[in-house]
Amino acid sequence: MRDYTIKQTSEVAFNSMLVALGIFVYTWIVFLADLFFPGKVFIALTFNAIISIIGFLAVVRFSTSIIQITIDEFGITKTWIKQLPFQNRPNTVIEWNKILQYKVEPSRGWIRFKFIATNGEFQILHRNHFEDDFDEFVQEFETRVTTLNQSEIVTSKISRIPNIYEGRSGLIILSLAILILLITVYHISTSRIEIKEYFALSTVFLGAAYFILQVLVNRPKR
Repeated sequence: MRDYTIKQTSEVAFNSMLVALGIFVYTWIVFLADLFFPGKVFIALTFNAIISIIGFLAVVRFSTSIIQITIDEFGITKTWIKQLPFQNRPNTVIEWNKILQYKVEPSRGWIRFKFIATNGEFQILHRNHFEDDFDEFVQEFETRVTTLNQSEIVTSKISRIPNIYEGRSGLIILSLAILILLITVYHISTSRIEIKEYFALSTVFLGAAYFILQVLVNRPKR
């Protein structure tokens, strides 16, 4: 038996950052449109800055909660150490034979761990800069799942759901990101770029490069 102390962020903060990420994508689209309809780039960058600030303030405002997770031969127990303001959620106990699937979803500065059981879902929204036992917990969980799937304790095997980078969606993201990089490089090499355009170009280039790296790092090794 092992106890893991883990920090997790709120759903509101997570959704705010997803909106900010969506605005980054919007920035790319408007930048490409600006190649044909000049004057739209800085509108997108303005929206991007505003939503990014809102997401940051949401993270600061709603802070984090702290949980303790205990893993043993019977299952997983989640005990609340610190809840968010106005929260009063009960502790949770889930037996191994009730867990059906699990998923580890990396994102820009985040990791979402979730498993689906017959009596509901359990998830942790974890920020990469948190210093806690999250990585050790995920490693122990996956080790336990591998062992259980080879035993007769669980009635059906616990499966791992591919995240966005591991399935076909990962290949689509990789293809689109490479296309954006090629268009950006072509635009730089064939056009006269003003200084004010370099910020937008760097945003597009680095954003596409980030998604390419995420796909390459998170896709299963063959």
